[in-house]
Amino acid sequence: MIKPGITSVNMQKKELALSPPMAWNSWNHFNYNINEYTLKEIADAMATKGLKEAGYEYLVFDDSWQIDRYPNEKIIADSTKFPSCALFFLKSS
Repeated sequence: MIKPGITSVNMQKKELALSPPMAWNSWNHFNYNINEYTLKEIADAMATKGLKEAGYEYLVFDDSWQIDRYPNEKIIADSTKFPSCALFFLKSS
């Protein structure tokens, strides 16, 4: 229920998305048993199997890529399982 004075972005524009945001979530299948190579295989399969054309926009990668945090709270990526991810975090530190 929308209360008076509170509106959603879609209500302000008076339009709805043509389809809901669609994604494939790695956690439901792999849990912690995933790595960069597997993610790339999944992304390639999504592209070649027509999932993008079917409306899938995202590959959700929500856990197991980090191993800890630095004292300043920045995330430490698992450079063994996700070497490209670790390089990204080194550049952004």
